[in-house]
Amino acid sequence: MRDIFSEGLLYLDLLELYGSTYSVAEICGVAQSNVFRGATACAKLLSLDLVKDKKSGLYNIQKNHDVQRDLRRVNQRLRSRESGQLRVLSSFPLSIRLPNKSLPLLMDLPPVDVSLQERMNMIHSGVIDLLIVSNIEFSCSFPWSPPTSRQDLFTPCHGSVATLIGTEPFVFLVSPHHHLAKLQRTLQLNDLFGQVFTLFTASNCSSWQRTLVQSVLSTHCSIAVDDLPSDTHLEFSCYLDKVFETNHASLTVFPDSFYQSLSFDEFSPNLHRLPTEFDSRSSMVAIASPSLVREPLFKELMKALRDSYRSLEPSYT
Repeated sequence: MRDIFSEGLLYLDLLELYGSTYSVAEICGVAQSNVFRGATACAKLLSLDLVKDKKSGLYNIQKNHDVQRDLRRVNQRLRSRESGQLRVLSSFPLSIRLPNKSLPLLMDLPPVDVSLQERMNMIHSGVIDLLIVSNIEFSCSFPWSPPTSRQDLFTPCHGSVATLIGTEPFVFLVSPHHHLAKLQRTLQLNDLFGQVFTLFTASNCSSWQRTLVQSVLSTHCSIAVDDLPSDTHLEFSCYLDKVFETNHASLTVFPDSFYQSLSFDEFSPNLHRLPTEFDSRSSMVAIASPSLVREPLFKELMKALRDSYRSLEPSYT
């Protein structure tokens, strides 16, 4: 039974999420063959009839959904009480700095480019344990207001519970040759109206970027998508630097923690961070199943996340 909970169900859940045994192997730090054998052995043992959809590339089970559902619930309860490794899915790569003692508490899952409703469904089904999204993205689809007296509390929201956990600054980047870089003052919100924002799908932030641009700047701005060539082997930071070197009209926006994780040279000649006059921060919302809120390891993880987001709170002008 231990292998079912620690390996088999994990591989099945992640295959449902990412569709590739190679992607799951990279996330779990194991060989691809281990993922395939573990998932198929677990599916066979439980008579789940695991099938890969050739069109979508995703894996699905065809039988005994109630067995999978019940085992997921037990598995989730064990993760939140004993074994740690709570599954955290964020809108963009989770690059806040957790203390070393808290790192074993979570499995930081790569962002997926699916709708917020689909990600909410992953909470309901127990595929993930904690969903982290910006309040800008969340409030566009799910009306929710945090309590005014105790914002650290989880409150009901569409069959789940939600809470604020901090703020995430976001940064606007342009080429030094862009006309916005030549302003002799801090950037005002209306300076962005009429601009074209470039979204980078390879950054795992494109859905967050799109939501931010469309919700904050409404219909005042256009969006262009820049896809990495399939044959590129460049690190994303190097690629981004080259894009800005060759395209002086580029304008983009990233979460500050993701931008910091790229480790750009402080004096990079091709990138200019625009100082802003308006509040360029986004409140972050954590969403979970109500059954997890009182579990000891879940509470420990939430404290670590709140403390880490608190460390990001120095304001930017």
